[in-house]
Amino acid sequence: MNLKTLTSVAFLSIFVCSGFAQESAGPEKIKRVAVRSTLLDAVGYDARSQTLELVFDSGSVRRLAGVPAAVYKALLAAPSKGKFYHKQLRGKYVATKPPAQ
Repeated sequence: MNLKTLTSVAFLSIFVCSGFAQESAGPEKIKRVAVRSTLLDAVGYDARSQTLELVFDSGSVRRLAGVPAAVYKALLAAPSKGKFYHKQLRGKYVATKPPAQ
């Protein structure tokens, strides 16, 4: 291993062990609101962490990181939440499962 690789490994180890990796998942619980949609049952948003939480009609829940508040407001105002999701959200933000609640 060269010095650059060792430095990267050391930084990653410190990053993961320090808890920063878990913090990036967002808050433990996000308040949700029901929406009228054939794709989504509810959505929630945490402005501090810019985390958007989506509850799909299948029951699965996903959190999208780095979503600006304006995008959340546009989702709520969209006549079709499903079309908005597919055009504006899907594949554009990192999606994760929230921690078990």
